[in-house]
Amino acid sequence: MNYSFDFASVFRNFGPLWDGLWITVQLTIAANAIGLTLGFLLASLLVMSHWALIRLPIMLFVRRRSSRSSGSSIACPCCSTSSSVRSRWASWR
Repeated sequence: MNYSFDFASVFRNFGPLWDGLWITVQLTIAANAIGLTLGFLLASLLVMSHWALIRLPIMLFVRRRSSRSSGSSIACPCCSTSSSVRSRWASWR
């Protein structure tokens, strides 16, 4: 294989490449800050909703996600005979 790499064009345009990298970093930080802020606000509003049709799916999603990380599993309330699951379900209403 007789290929030689030519980085002359890269070094010649090093300034614009650094400018592009800096813009990419700024956009990434801004997008993450906006997304996290709106996500936390929206999630907290949905969890506190008075409408069970909105609140229960969000709370189930949060509970299932947190149960995966802690190692315990929460069964579906309509399929489970566990009293602890029923009491959790009753506390969500």
